[in-house]
Amino acid sequence: MLLITSLTGYPSMILLLIKDEARQSRLKADLAEVGQSLQTVGTTDELTMHAASDPSMMVLDGDSFPLGNRLYQPGGASVPVLALVPEARLPELQLNGHVDDFLLEPYRKPELVTRVLRLMKGHDKAQENVPVVLGDVTIDEAEFCVTLNGQKVDLAYKEYALLKYLAERPDKVFTRETLLAKVWGPEYFGGARTVDVHVRRLRSKLASSQRVSIETVRNVGYRLRASHQP
Repeated sequence: MLLITSLTGYPSMILLLIKDEARQSRLKADLAEVGQSLQTVGTTDELTMHAASDPSMMVLDGDSFPLGNRLYQPGGASVPVLALVPEARLPELQLNGHVDDFLLEPYRKPELVTRVLRLMKGHDKAQENVPVVLGDVTIDEAEFCVTLNGQKVDLAYKEYALLKYLAERPDKVFTRETLLAKVWGPEYFGGARTVDVHVRRLRSKLASSQRVSIETVRNVGYRLRASHQP
């Protein structure tokens, strides 16, 4: 594992969870060019200790850590998580609600750098906004928290960002390509299935809502429907 301290103006640090020394060296070289300093963290105990410094995000190696594990998150806050995933482990990733974005192995350096910086930037901006209320769902942007009928909903960062984008534009239909561009960013290299996976996760987590739903518009994309009637 590695602890990366940001020198680029983003929040404090990135935690990089990886055990293979050769891959550590490669990632050090790839991220050094965007102004990151790196420090090795060797155990999960050390991870917990360093995470108390309030990391801006985590990057984990799917070969080093089970993708279903919930990572230490200080104060219960949601910290964006980027996973490096072998293609054979994609089914495991799709069942996991704690990974916000992923790169298929072998990853490309420009894509790695782009996604790391975008996740940090998006997490930083999300802290400055005000609550959005739709039906029985409240999105508290200052606390980076979503509640359903007053109960907190455990969302990963990209699930939160997708829900927020749709909730700010209720009843409007968006194609998968538009959602990829707006939520993941124009530099994102992934395909439309990324949107489908996140929509499925959101539907599952909001299943008890009587007033908010994400509808599929056949051959087009998705829209969020909300009723303000009790």
